[in-house]
Formats: sequence, structure tokens, C-alpha cells
Amino acid sequence: MKITDVKTFFMGVARQSWLFVKVETNEGIYGWGEGSLEGQEKAVAAAIHNMGRRIIDKDPTLIERHWQVLYRHGFWRGGVVLNSALSAIDQALWDITGKIYNVPVYKLLGGAVRERVRAYTHARTPEEAEKLVTSGFTGIKTGGMSPEGVIDPAESVPWLKDHIQSLRQAVGPAVDIMVDNHGRAWPSLAIQQMRAVEEFKLFFFEEPVPPDNFEALAEIRRFPSQIN
Repeated sequence: MKITDVKTFFMGVARQSWLFVKVETNEGIYGWGEGSLEGQEKAVAAAIHNMGRRIIDKDPTLIERHWQVLYRHGFWRGGVVLNSALSAIDQALWDITGKIYNVPVYKLLGGAVRERVRAYTHARTPEEAEKLVTSGFTGIKTGGMSPEGVIDPAESVPWLKDHIQSLRQAVGPAVDIMVDNHGRAWPSLAIQQMRAVEEFKLFFFEEPVPPDNFEALAEIRRFPSQIN
């Protein structure tokens, strides 16, 4: 069996487009992967097509070999665009391999460890959060920055405290609240944010600083906090 084509497809949703990759073979078996990257889907699609040229006519089941070639032998490597593209192709190759052996991919990866997975959802306002909890969700995630204006600590920190306080009042103490900063802050601001909302017992604070800035992450890690 050989790979014959690598195609990409966009599917528009509310705030972004989903990006899917389809890897086809000469025996009619194909695999799907997903490489969505909010706001940069076209960049990822271009990277997928560039990488895809390197696996045409290759055995799709040599997944680790293809990963090594695509990651280590390109002149540039890493970063959210290239890694999203590589991830999408990797998923599609696993999908093909599972179909060849007629087993779900999770069995190829070591088998299932649980039968259920807890899900959380997103809310921008207390009203949204309250409705979502009523529908059955036990975890709510929200943004850490005001959707308007320049990031100013004098405004951002009080805004976040008021925002999380209103969410906590709306959903009660039993529902987990999470914050996603999308890597927008710098260490001193992120620490101020976490101090401001620590009393509301957050489940976690996601990407307080850029996730690829290891020095900033280390500085955040040194900050004593009850927030994960």
C-alpha cells in the first residue's frame, strides 16, 4: 500500500474554521486528521501540503518513520503551525493503520483506560455559564482578558476579578471554573491575575504566558499558588 494524495478541507464554524486532512492510498483506504489552528488555518494547510509531498508513494503504516522525517529533516521545525500540520498528518496515518488492521486506533496505542471522559465548555458571561450548568456541564472555561482594548494591567486585573466573581456567583461552588489567557500576558501581569482570582478556587489557569516562552513559564511556576 502506498500514499497517493494528501488533501485539506476547511469547515467553517462560529469563530474559526476547522481544518481537516485526508490522506489517500492506492488501495482505497484513507485516513482523516485534524489540524485546526484558530486564525492560522490556511498557514497550516500550506504546511500540510508541503509535508505531504514527502510521503507520497510511501507506506502509510510507517508512522514513526514519517514523523521523524517530517519533523527532524526539514530545515525549519517546531512552532504551532508546523506542529499542527505534522499532528494532522500523523492522525490520518494512524487512522489508515487502524482501518488496515480493522481495529480502533486506541487499541494500537495500548488500549482504553476509561469508558467516560468529563467535558467542559466555554462561557463569556454569567448568564451563559448558568444556562450551560443547567444543561449538565460541571466545568466552565472563560477568557482571562477583556475582549476590548489594549492589555493594561490597571484594567485587566480588576476586570478579571470581577468577571470570575460574577461567574462563581452564577454557577455556585460545586462547578469548576477555568481561565484561558491564550498566552497573552507577561509574567508579572499573569501573577497579578492569579493573585486576584485565587480566592475563587479555579480548577486551572491555562497559558498564563506564551507557552513557548520557557523562562516566563518558569517564573510563573515559582509563584506560590493554589491554582494549577
